[in-house]
Amino acid sequence: MLIQVDKWQPVKEKVVEVARQHGCLNQIILRGTKNSKEVADNYGKLLEGLIYIPVLVCKGEGDNEKLDDFMEHIKTPVISLSFKRDDFPAIDRAKEIKDRGFRIWYNSLWAEFNGGHDDELAMDDPDNSYGWLLRKGANIIFSDHPFLLDAYLKKIGRR
Repeated sequence: MLIQVDKWQPVKEKVVEVARQHGCLNQIILRGTKNSKEVADNYGKLLEGLIYIPVLVCKGEGDNEKLDDFMEHIKTPVISLSFKRDDFPAIDRAKEIKDRGFRIWYNSLWAEFNGGHDDELAMDDPDNSYGWLLRKGANIIFSDHPFLLDAYLKKIGRR
């Protein structure tokens, strides 16, 4: 089991302490939007042993440079992309991201995280929601509707 701890930055030391006490440090996922220098400066060795996932919040300008920074300087198995619109060029770099050994995490909770390809759309049009995210390289889809997502994945033969 993996546990994503949301809003962890203000209590980062406590999160790590509790995870160490319970022997589940390697099961903890922390996500953040800082560049590699900020990650090193703010967290240092604190993140060792757990899963830190950088999140690229696409804005257009500087997205590719920030993505390159994540891939080159942050030791992580996963990179997350977040976007209000689905036409940012960084989204089309999924093959490159995967070829460099990373998995891709998309958040389907709310439209502003995925250009409108969200859980609400999936209720009526899962091909344009979950299917679109999968076509854009998703290995991980973070959803508030896991049974709906699971049924869709089974329907298309991906589970």
